[in-house]
Amino acid sequence: MIVYLDVYFLICFVMNLSLLDTQRKMLGIQKNYKRTVLAALFAGVTYTILLFVCDLVEIYYVWIINIADCIVINYIHYGKTKLKEVARRLIVTLLTFYLSANVLRKINSTVQYNTLAKTLLTIVVCKLIVDLAYTFIRNNITEQNTNYKKAVNELTEDVHRIMITYRQRTIEATAIFDTGNSLVDPFFRRPVAVISKCLYEKVHQIKKEQDNMIIIPYSSVGTEGILYGFKVDSITIMDKRNANGEMIIIKNPILAVHKNELSFRKKYDVLLNPKMLEGAN
Repeated sequence: MIVYLDVYFLICFVMNLSLLDTQRKMLGIQKNYKRTVLAALFAGVTYTILLFVCDLVEIYYVWIINIADCIVINYIHYGKTKLKEVARRLIVTLLTFYLSANVLRKINSTVQYNTLAKTLLTIVVCKLIVDLAYTFIRNNITEQNTNYKKAVNELTEDVHRIMITYRQRTIEATAIFDTGNSLVDPFFRRPVAVISKCLYEKVHQIKKEQDNMIIIPYSSVGTEGILYGFKVDSITIMDKRNANGEMIIIKNPILAVHKNELSFRKKYDVLLNPKMLEGAN
């Protein structure tokens, strides 16, 4: 059997480059293309050498070499890290590289120059399919977890009836005080409430009207962005009283518009910032 070392090395390199990039995505680690390419080059060289060594030594020696190889690849790819993280990444690397090694031995050793392009294209297509499948599964799991947390939170949250006054019009809605809402407007540091897009459309019957819109930056775990807000005349909390027994009125509050529903079961439309009570009557 004729083995073309340059062809074998190139396929090893491309396959390991694809695997390392996919691993980084699955482990949630920031990309570093230089490290990924260097690790793939090292893996390509060592796998090309192992092609000949496998038939000359006992199987347990091959496993020892593979483990040592994966440790070095991990170090090149991820750099120094804690022992627990090293073990986790090493397990992932061993599993993926074991599968790729079997594929390489069964397929790549028979690849010749005239079939090289087809084999490389197959590897790239497989990587794209795996990445798309992983992204789809991850997004679905994230969405399910978010919906589950919303459903659990709604069982224990106190929902209040409120009345929003805007341009001599009043709209009734439901709201909760969200301790996780720390939004403030960037100019005067005033606390901001968040409303659903559906409620915003009720408040603004003329959707294209953009007067007095305020850009409000926000950040949460793993994401940053901006919300568009506007000021209304007042929010009256109808079922909550102050020390004098009067309904609580928050004057000139700012409402930021969320693009989706705030409640999994549409139980409330507004997330009130608890600090808004400090300036209420």
